[in-house]
Amino acid sequence: MRAFDNQLTGNRPIRRTPEEKQKQLRQLQQQLEMLPARAQDATRDAIKAKIAELKAELAPVAKPAPSPYDRPRR
Repeated sequence: MRAFDNQLTGNRPIRRTPEEKQKQLRQLQQQLEMLPARAQDATRDAIKAKIAELKAELAPVAKPAPSPYDRPRR
C-alpha cells in the first residue's frame, strides 16, 4: 500500500526504550552465536556492527569533570 500525503512513512527510525534495546542486543548476540559456520561474512559483519551500535547507545555517557573556569559569575 502506498502512503498518501502527510502520512508517516516507514522511512523513519523506530524509537526504542533502553529495555527494548537491551533485549535486541541479547537477541543479536544469541543469533551471532547460533550462526552456522557456512554463514556469509557479510551477515556476520552486519550483526556485529548492529551489536556495536547498540552497545554504544547503551553505554552510559560520562560527564566531563567541571572546569574551575566554568563557575557561574556572581
